[in-house]
Amino acid sequence: HSEMIAPILPELRKVVDQCTLQKPASDVHFVSTLTGGVVTNELCESGHWIGHDEAKPMLFLRGMQTLERLGCTAFLELGPQPMLTSMGRRCVDARRSSQYQWLTSLQPGRDEVDSILIASRALEVPLRRPSELK
Repeated sequence: HSEMIAPILPELRKVVDQCTLQKPASDVHFVSTLTGGVVTNELCESGHWIGHDEAKPMLFLRGMQTLERLGCTAFLELGPQPMLTSMGRRCVDARRSSQYQWLTSLQPGRDEVDSILIASRALEVPLRRPSELK
């Protein structure tokens, strides 16, 4: 989301080009903060993953509203610091926000594997062993 990452983009593109990118399952919703809408085919294009290089405004509010319209009730923030979770709570219908699950993939000071296992249990995703996270 910043011009500051521009110097690493060529290397990032090389890494992304080596990945096998696939569309998500039909019951999994990916919402882009670049558009505020659902993305599917775009996830298979390396340009999508490195297209956050400009200081473009993020459409976070619109993205959260899209997720709520889709009926999502569990929100998992992927990243090293739980910052967007609190923003997300303020973007959805206040009457329902407390009924939603607000989860983070990583927590400062908590083991990474433990964090993922806690989130997976809350989402009822059957990860039982750290080896399943590799």
